[in-house]
Amino acid sequence: MWRPLAEDEARPGRFKLVRESYSRLAGDDLDDVVMQQYRPKGEDGEEVEAGPVEKVFRVVADMQRFMNSLSN
Repeated sequence: MWRPLAEDEARPGRFKLVRESYSRLAGDDLDDVVMQQYRPKGEDGEEVEAGPVEKVFRVVADMQRFMNSLSN
């Protein structure tokens, strides 16, 4: 069981569980989980929708991953 942890801003020096996974999260999957954890939250606790620049960066990163998977 893999349990990635992130620093807890409310309690300095402590960590909180981000997600539990039966398989080890590799680079891209781990990056997605961590980015989701640090994504800004709205007043009701829901994630704030990504802006246009963030969406473009996400598409470019996904295309880069795809191109890297083709070269392997």
